[in-house]
Amino acid sequence: MKKSKEEKSFTIQGESRKAVYAAEAEYLMQRRADTGVKEGTTSGIAFSGGGIRSACFALGILEWLEQSGMWKDFDYVSSVSGGGYAVASLLARKIDDGRPGKTRAEMVVEKLRCDDGYLRSIVATFFLWLVSVSISAVLVFSPMLLLCGQSASLVVGPSESLANGRTTIIVCLVMLLTSFFTRKRMGILSKVTFILALVFAAIQVGWAVGHEYEYFRPVMISLLGLSWILVAVFLSLRPSHLFIKKAQRLSLFVFLVNLLLSFALSLQWATHDASTKITNDVLAILYFVSLALVGFAMVLNPNRLNPILYTYFKSLRDAFGNGNNDPVWKTQPQPGDPIHLINCFVQSPGTRDDKVQGRGGENFCISRLRCGSESIGYFPTSDWSSGKKKEDWRHQEIWRLVSTSGAAVDAHPTRQSPMLNALHTMLNTGLGTWVINPSFKREHRNFWPSYMLNFAAALGGHNTKHKWLRLSDGGHFENLGLYELVARQCMNIVVVDAGCDPTYGFSDLAAAIEKCREDFDVEIEIPALFPQGSSGSGSQCKLEGTIRYGNSAKLGNLTYLKLTVTEKHSTRMRLRGAIDRRFPHEPTYNQFSTKAFVDAYYQLGYETAVLSLSRRALQPGDVDPPSGVVLAPMQN
Repeated sequence: MKKSKEEKSFTIQGESRKAVYAAEAEYLMQRRADTGVKEGTTSGIAFSGGGIRSACFALGILEWLEQSGMWKDFDYVSSVSGGGYAVASLLARKIDDGRPGKTRAEMVVEKLRCDDGYLRSIVATFFLWLVSVSISAVLVFSPMLLLCGQSASLVVGPSESLANGRTTIIVCLVMLLTSFFTRKRMGILSKVTFILALVFAAIQVGWAVGHEYEYFRPVMISLLGLSWILVAVFLSLRPSHLFIKKAQRLSLFVFLVNLLLSFALSLQWATHDASTKITNDVLAILYFVSLALVGFAMVLNPNRLNPILYTYFKSLRDAFGNGNNDPVWKTQPQPGDPIHLINCFVQSPGTRDDKVQGRGGENFCISRLRCGSESIGYFPTSDWSSGKKKEDWRHQEIWRLVSTSGAAVDAHPTRQSPMLNALHTMLNTGLGTWVINPSFKREHRNFWPSYMLNFAAALGGHNTKHKWLRLSDGGHFENLGLYELVARQCMNIVVVDAGCDPTYGFSDLAAAIEKCREDFDVEIEIPALFPQGSSGSGSQCKLEGTIRYGNSAKLGNLTYLKLTVTEKHSTRMRLRGAIDRRFPHEPTYNQFSTKAFVDAYYQLGYETAVLSLSRRALQPGDVDPPSGVVLAPMQN
C-alpha cells in the first residue's frame, strides 16, 4: 500500500489482508484445539441487516445452533445491522452471565419479551432532537456565516480599489480561468485560487448592483432566483449518471456564488436607509457572532449532540447487551465462539479511486483482533484509540459499533441526492458516527471530532485519507455480511438473509455476488435460485450453491437461508400472515417491536434452522423447540 511522503509523516503503514488472516489463523487453531473440532477448511456464517426483524430471526437460528452444537463448527460469524444485534448479544455477554439450562439466545429473547421492544425514551428524545437540530444547523453553517460576515464590509462600503470594479472583475476572471486550466497540475492550490476568485467576484458584483448599476437589480434578482431553482433541482437528484455528477459538482460552486450574491443584495436592502454608524455596528456584531460560532463548531463533538444516536445505542446496550459494553478488543469470547466480524460502511466520496467513488465508500471491518479497510489498511484493534496520551476507547465499544453497523438513516454519497446528504450532515440527524482513522499516528490523534467535519461532509469532501472517518450502516456497502467471508476464502458459508424482500427479488444477494466477483474474482452459483418478482411466500427457505475461488480448483459450499414461510413450517407460522399482513417482511423502518412480533420472528428463525441446517432428515420432536413452537411434519 503506497503512501506519499506527506502522508507518511502523519500515518503508519497498515497490514495487508494476508497478515490479518495469519493473525486470525493463530486464534482459530487454538479455538479448534480447545473445542475438539478437527482441522480443516474454514467455515463462516453471515447474518444480514434488517433491524429488529433480522435480530429476532437471527436469535432463533442462533438458539438452534447452540442447542445442536453446530455453533462451534463456524470459525467466523459476519454481521450487518440487525444481525449484529443478535450475534453481539451472545459474544459480548460475560461468561458468568449465563444460567444453567438456558442458551444465551434464550436469555436475550426473554429480555426482549419483558421489555416489549428495545427502543426507549422516544418522547424525550424527540424534544432533545429538535434542540440539537437547531444547534447543529447553526454550527455547521457557521463557516458560511463567517464568510458572509467577513465580506459584509466590502459589500456595503468597499475600498476605493474595489469600488472601481472593472479591474477587480477582470482579475477575478483571469484567476478563474487560470485555476480551471491548471487544476490537474496545481492540485489544491488551483482549487483555493478558484474559490477565492469566486468569492471576490461575487462581492464585487453585489456591490456594483447595489451602488453603480441599481437599474440592473431586478434582472439580477430574477437570474439569481432561476439559478437557485436550477441548483436545487440538480442537487435533489440521485447521482446515477455522469452528466448529473458533473452538474452537481458545478452546482456546489454556483451555490457559493448565489449565497454571497443573495447576502449582498439582502444586506444592501436592509441597510439602505440606515446610518453609517448603525450599519458598522451591525456588521461588527455579525462578524464576531459568526467568528464565535465557528469557534464553537471547532470544539463541539457532533457525536455527543445527537440524541437519536445516543438513544439507539443505549437501547441496544440495555436490551441486547445486558448492560455490558466493553471495547471490542477487550471482549473475552467463550470457548468455541467464532471470530465476530462487524461490518460498517466508511464513506469516501472525495477519494480518487474510481471504483470506491462509484460505490460512495468501502467496507470497514472490525473484529476483536483487527480493524480497517482495503484503502486504509488493517491495524490491531487494541491500538485503535483516540487521544494522544490518554487513550479513549468509546468509539469501539461493542454496542456503539453494532449501532453504527445498523445506522441506515445516514448520508450515502451514491444512493441519495447531495441535498438529502447535506441535510443529514448539517442537521446532524444521521445515525452514523465519526471515528478516528486507525492509520494515523497516536501523536496526531484528537480526542473528539468537530462540527467542521459535518461541514466538509455536506460538501462531499471527506474520504479515508482524513483523520476522522464517517462510518454508517454496513448495508450501505453489502447487506448480507457475505463479503468478508469470501475475502477469507471460507469453503463452507451459511448466509442468513433476513432483509425486507416481500417480492423475493434477492437484490441484497445480487449486490453481494457482484461485489465478490469484482473485488476477489469469485464466482457464486445458486442453480435453483429464480427471483419470483411477486409477493407471497417463498417456495424454499434454503438454497444450495457453490463458490469458485479464482486460485483454487476446489469448490466451496454456500447455504443460503431466506426469510420466508414455506409449507414445511408450522401451522402457526403459516397462519401468522392472517394476523400480520406484512409478515414475514415487516418494513425495516418499523423498529417498535411487540412481544408477539419478537416471538413470531424468533420462532420462524428457529424453525428455519431446524428445517435447513440439520445434518439428517428431521421429524417433529428431534430438537427441542423454543416455547410455543410446534414443528410441522416433514414432507418428502
